[in-house]
Parts: sequence; C-alpha cells; structure tokens
Amino acid sequence: MTEKEYSAVIASNLKRIAYERGKSQVEIAKDLHLSKATISAWMNGTRTPKMPKIDMLCSYFNVKRSDIISLDRKSVV
Repeated sequence: MTEKEYSAVIASNLKRIAYERGKSQVEIAKDLHLSKATISAWMNGTRTPKMPKIDMLCSYFNVKRSDIISLDRKSVV
C-alpha cells in the first residue's frame, strides 16, 4: 500500500468513526488540543498521522488501532 493509499484508508476510517460518534472536526481538534488544520488534513487524506497521534485518536474514540489504520469493509461516509 502506498503512502497515499494509507492516508486515504485512515481518512475514510476517521470520517466514519467521527460520524458515528457525532463529532465534528472542530470538536475533535479542541478536545485533543490539535489544530483544526491538522484534523482536516488527516480526514482529507492529505497528511498521515504518526503512530502516537493514532494512539491518541484510539483513546479518544475508544477504538482499536486497527479500526483506524486498517482497510475497513464497512460503508464509508
């Protein structure tokens, strides 16, 4: 999987999880003390979060790492 494909998988999963939890990008950024631009880039697939940030997102959403970084076979928002 290329870096671009990996970013797209993470973006898709983050969008789905945020939607399921009713969280906006602004809320996520505020709650995690990150910039709105960072969250937006992750959710648009233009940047890829490093593993410590992925773990932060896992704790925030109470999901497994694989829920964020693995190809999800569920429908995508």
